[in-house]
Amino acid sequence: MYMFYDSLKTLNSTAPGTIATKFVELRANLSRYEPQQFIVPQIGVSFTSNDSGYGDDVAAGLYDNGIQALGRALLYLGRPVLLRLGYEFNGGSWNGYKPASYRAAWARVVPTLRSMGVNETAFVWDATCDFKLDRPSNESAFYPGNSLVDWWGVNIFSGGS
Repeated sequence: MYMFYDSLKTLNSTAPGTIATKFVELRANLSRYEPQQFIVPQIGVSFTSNDSGYGDDVAAGLYDNGIQALGRALLYLGRPVLLRLGYEFNGGSWNGYKPASYRAAWARVVPTLRSMGVNETAFVWDATCDFKLDRPSNESAFYPGNSLVDWWGVNIFSGGS
């Protein structure tokens, strides 16, 4: 596995028809491991900044260029990818996602990528589990639905007492 991160906000500034520079560098980095070993990138793509999710804007089409750029980049990689879209969605203190806009963003991103032929990508619904048992759990409110999710992931952080 190879961990890599980007955001729809950053990808949205990619010139139409081009591959984002970070993905060109990622492909070069991954190729250094082969043919000795096969590496699967785990790519985290956020739609949040400054502790505020912008899922409503993604769902409304304001980040369609970023989605297209992501699709081109995934095709350019030419390998299986685990895509953690809106990763750690339930980490309210650092991402600010809201359930309805988060689901709506998934409903825009996943069908768009699939229509581009991004067939080697598994869409991973990825929660955080920080062992703070005193906070209420509402992960199911964020679930975008079986037709949009291929895998579930959980990040476990040991965090304090």
